[in-house]
This record gives sequence, C-alpha cells and structure tokens, in this order.
Amino acid sequence: MRFNLHFFLLLILVTLVGSAQNQNGTAKYFFSSGDNSKSLKKVDSLINSDGLTNEKEEVLSIVKDLFNDDGSNIKFILNFNKKESHFEVEKGLSVGEKGEMQSVFLKSLSKAKSKFYFNRSTKEIIEQKDFLGETYLIESKSDSLKWKLVNEKRIINGYTCYKAEAYKKRYNLSGSTSLDKIVVWYAPEIAIPYGPYGYCGLPGLVVDVYEKQRRITLAQLEFTKEETKIKPLSKGIKTTEEDLMKNAISKYRKQ
Repeated sequence: MRFNLHFFLLLILVTLVGSAQNQNGTAKYFFSSGDNSKSLKKVDSLINSDGLTNEKEEVLSIVKDLFNDDGSNIKFILNFNKKESHFEVEKGLSVGEKGEMQSVFLKSLSKAKSKFYFNRSTKEIIEQKDFLGETYLIESKSDSLKWKLVNEKRIINGYTCYKAEAYKKRYNLSGSTSLDKIVVWYAPEIAIPYGPYGYCGLPGLVVDVYEKQRRITLAQLEFTKEETKIKPLSKGIKTTEEDLMKNAISKYRKQ
C-alpha cells in the first residue's frame, strides 16, 4: 500500500475510533454483474446475422439470457471480530434458479464457491476454493495488493466513502497472465479493515467493490455485543493461485 499523509491520517483515525467502536458483527453484501451492454450488443448482432442455424440461434439466446441476469439475488455475508473476518455466500441461498448453465455461470462470476478468511495481525488471507473436483486453500497476504488511495469520495448507503485502486495479477488457462483493475470504496467511519473477497487492510470497511464484470455492495451492517466466533479455513490442499492454474493447465493438456 502506498504510504502517504492521507493514509497516515486515516490510519490514526481508524485506530482511535476503532479502539472505542464495537468490532464484532456481520455485514451483508449484494452482488451484481458489471456492464454487459457491449457483450449483449455483440450477441444481438450474431443472432440477427444471415445464415444462422436454429441450433446456433438457440445457443446464442441462452448466452443472451446469461448476460441479462445481473445476479442480484446473490447475497454474501462478512462475519468479523477484532482479529479476523470470514466471507462467503449466504447459507441456503439458491444461485441461478433458471437453469444449470446459469447457475454455473453466476457461481463462477460471483465467486460463490469460494470462502475467504483474513487474520488482521498476520495479514494472512486464505481463499478456500472448489476447483476441478478438489478443494484448495490459496494463501496470500493483504499487503500483496498495492492500494493507491485516491482523493475522491462519495456517499454510499449513507456512509462517506473514499476510493482506492489496485491491480491484481490473474493467471489464465492459456498460460498467460493479465492485470485486473480493482476499485473499492471504503468507509473510515466504520473502523474495521475488512471487506469482500479478501480485500482487507484498508483504513475502513470496504463498502463497494468494482472488479471485472463484478460488483458487490454493502446492504446491511450489524454490530453485536458478543464476540463473533470465526475459525480459520483449514480444509483443502494448500497452494498459490499461480500453482493452481499451472496444475489446471497440466490436467487440461493431458485430456
């Protein structure tokens, strides 16, 4: 994270406010897909093209339905206490009720099959991820993302939020890598350094996340007097994102 006067002052504020503020509770987030207008326009042009077979038109219609569903029925829960946080899709939630393909698409897009654990003192992030029939534990550190604090603010659901940006390396099945831009809005008045998808360590709760056709927004925040019990994620094969993708590529090439 880039160290500057802005961040230093916010860090002091979070420390002072956080010492007095209850830090046990639950945050509920709503997921929505990003802007699919370009993809929809491209699909429409293919559907309206000459010489399209009935089979291809049916497939394109299914793809169009996928892009039209913004996934707004998907909800996530962030549980937290003074030391740790845990983030996952809301239990009992049915993702993609319109069909199996839509369910798979929305689960992948929203990361509904992943759980995230964050330890505040060690800065350790663990993502538990189901992939290729196995469960993996992907380990990283919260300071591995180099956040740039931007001098912009806006009101989101009643909270005064500040903008931060970072770039995250993505490992593709083709063997290449790319950088995905992440934009978050965090609220220093909520003095806990937690957020969705393991985006933690900022000087305030992450209220809004924009990331590659994915958006997730805080909808509800509740503090409790009793300490929220959180256990580190421990079930799975320990790996890194890079090694996991290398393994996936190796399996794919053997098929």
